[in-house]
Formats: sequence, C-alpha cells, structure tokens
Amino acid sequence: MAYYYAGKFLWNSWDYLKKTFGAKLEATSKTVNRFGSPFMLISPFFYGIRNIIPIALEVYNVNVVPFTIYNLIGTAAWAWAFAEAGRMVAKVF
Repeated sequence: MAYYYAGKFLWNSWDYLKKTFGAKLEATSKTVNRFGSPFMLISPFFYGIRNIIPIALEVYNVNVVPFTIYNLIGTAAWAWAFAEAGRMVAKVF
C-alpha cells in the first residue's frame, strides 16, 4: 500500500521516483494495462518488480478498492506458499 500511495502522491512531484523506477514502470505498462488489479495476486512472487507494480497500478489509475483486495489475497498466498515450503524443508531435515 505504501508504494501505491507513493505513486499517487509523490510520482509527479518527486523526481527521485521517476529516475529510480521510470524504466521499470515503462516495462510494466503493458502488463498493467493487460491485467490490472488481478496482477497483484501473483506479483509478490516476482522478485525485482514486485515493488514497482503498485506504483505502476496507481500511475495507470487503478481503483484502490480492487487493488487492496487483490493485494491482500496475493500477499496471503505468498506468505502461505513460503510457510509451506519452509515446513516441507523442515520435514526433510
């Protein structure tokens, strides 16, 4: 949510975001336009772009309510998957 609101309130007024994330934001624009909020279901699993996706979704004017719902579900799925992976590794050792 912090990155979403950073995109909302700071994107146009803070050049640091544009310099830091501008190229990544452009790279994610096709994906954001294609999938929108449901992309938040799988975005926690993509290391390297998972932090830029919320900014991209806000810059492309995705509504905050569906974003929040999909973000919570995606984050819960990520936490469950990694907890299960850890549990399975712990059984082996």
